[in-house]
This record gives sequence, structure tokens and C-alpha cells, in this order.
Amino acid sequence: MNILLYGDLGTGKTTFTKGFIRSLLNDNSLSVTSPTFALVKVYDNHIYHADLYRLTDPEEIPYVGLFEDPNGIYLIEWPERLEYYIPDEYLEITLYYNNEDMTKRDIKIKAIGEKYKHIEEAI
Repeated sequence: MNILLYGDLGTGKTTFTKGFIRSLLNDNSLSVTSPTFALVKVYDNHIYHADLYRLTDPEEIPYVGLFEDPNGIYLIEWPERLEYYIPDEYLEITLYYNNEDMTKRDIKIKAIGEKYKHIEEAI
């Protein structure tokens, strides 16, 4: 599963990821932090959290281990830095500041590819 997280700084991409991973692993005490400096953190051997904010060249992607696990769940912040490595199918989640209340966020979910079409239809 590929989940690409878009949004400005501070819109909650890491907070979303923390909740998603904790829910998936049924562990609210799990420490989920941004892998800004490591680029990728792995949870439970198959959940990959990537923060590509510091990535300067997409040619580094093959060296950070993204998309190597066919059964992996990939949550990727700043996916625009993937450029031509963006997978063919993924969920695109975009977080926005709410115009009326800056403490709230709006979210848009878009399915790219047949694999995820059923998710978009369920929303």
C-alpha cells in the first residue's frame, strides 16, 4: 500500500502518520516520530514511514529502500521529491489548513489507480 502525504509545513502529515501507524498496530503508546534525518523509519518490519523533505536528488530513492517490500505499507511525506519514482498506484492524501480555524485541518483523499479505487468510492 502506498500512501503519499501532501501538505504545507505544519499541516499534520506526521501527526496523521502517527495516528495511522498506532491504529494499524493497535498500540497508542508507540513512539512515531518524523524520520526527517534518517529519511525512513520501519515499524513492525513492514510499515515504512518516509520523510523526504531533506532529499535533494531523486536518484537517492533506490538507496533508502522505498518500494522494495511488495507487502509493505508506505507512508511518504513530501512525495513530490520522488519525481519519476512515484508509484503507478497510490492514495494521495493532502492536508490543508482550515480557512476559518487555523487549529483545524481539512483533508482530501484521492485514489490513483485501480488498486485503490474502492477506497475513494467508500469515502
